[in-house]
Amino acid sequence: MNVGILAKSQKCCFALTAVFLLLLGCGCGFRTGEKEYERGVEAYGKGAYREAAQYFEQAISENGDRAEYYLYYGFTLIALADYTKAAQSFERVILDKEFDMVQENNKSAYRGAGIAYYLAEEEEKALSCFYAALQIPYLQELDEDIRSYMVQVNAALLERYRAQGELAQAREMCDGLLRDYGESADLFRMRADLWMEEGAYEAALADFDAAIAAGDTRMGTLLGKLMALQALGRGEEAAEVSAAIAAMEPSGDEEVLAGAIASFSIGDYDAAAKSFGYLADKGVLQARYYLAQLYIGQEAYGQAAQSLRVLEQKGVNSAELYYQMAVCLLATGDTSGAVQYYRKLEEKQEQAYKRRQDKLYITLLEKQGDYAGAYERMEQYLADYVTPQDAEYEEAHKEYEFLRQVVE
Repeated sequence: MNVGILAKSQKCCFALTAVFLLLLGCGCGFRTGEKEYERGVEAYGKGAYREAAQYFEQAISENGDRAEYYLYYGFTLIALADYTKAAQSFERVILDKEFDMVQENNKSAYRGAGIAYYLAEEEEKALSCFYAALQIPYLQELDEDIRSYMVQVNAALLERYRAQGELAQAREMCDGLLRDYGESADLFRMRADLWMEEGAYEAALADFDAAIAAGDTRMGTLLGKLMALQALGRGEEAAEVSAAIAAMEPSGDEEVLAGAIASFSIGDYDAAAKSFGYLADKGVLQARYYLAQLYIGQEAYGQAAQSLRVLEQKGVNSAELYYQMAVCLLATGDTSGAVQYYRKLEEKQEQAYKRRQDKLYITLLEKQGDYAGAYERMEQYLADYVTPQDAEYEEAHKEYEFLRQVVE
């Protein structure tokens, strides 16, 4: 839902010309700057935005009191991606007067400024402008368009909260949007993704199902449902969803990725590897990550490390990457390299990796011949993590006994 700036700008430009005819009306008689203004409108209609901007600037310099000059100039600046200057142009129009024409111009200007701030990724300012526009009881035919922008702005804000790790705040925003704007497949899907990040798989599954019921047929949504089912241990249902995804014909890279992940989850590694390789060559980082997982599953640790290095070069610096790099390098005999990535993992100080980190350190000590240190750390590991009900119980105690015998 977080649309790119270029795509958003193009979308706005296509829709604006028709809106101008509705907003600006027509004047009569000669006005200072009128010729330049008309030439600007003509240039704008042809998509010659730089030429149009020059005409509107001339018109404004000759007559700075015409609201329509600033309105057209503002939308032209949006087309030129000069969002700050566009917002300033719209704000020049806004007057504290109760005349009908002034209020209509105010509504158009608030709408334009809202669009400019939205495209500049200043979502709070955009929402303020859109709210102000909706309070004006004129040009009500614009209200649906304004509300549509408000949904997009809220979605962009939501994505920002999510990226910053403010998941509860993002989820509350989803709740409000669903309440204020009705049930939307996109909003259900986004809230489901947030539940997944929080590990609330039952709630996520309910929202994935709600998105599907609302008409969402994307592979990615089915993939989300698959992941939730797998996390809940509902294997039979997960297998059905995997098969459904694998049978779908992808319509873009996102769906190719979803299909590849589904193939990977049901064990069709040849098909998954082909799709992951295709997407990785196109620069899709998530595909590169799954390609590394596939190599690890096949014990091709050198190839896995190569894929992980590409991710690191592209700026990925997660605890998961550092952990997997250490494991792969250990498997290939590069103990010193593994130690370097262990140190990077340690610096992340992520509690979710503490157990795996401690176990990795024991292995590193063994590889370096420090059996006494490994034995001591293994004793602490058993005390901290391993219970009789733990799946690792038997294996961990065998390792402990081995180290004890070596040390003695």
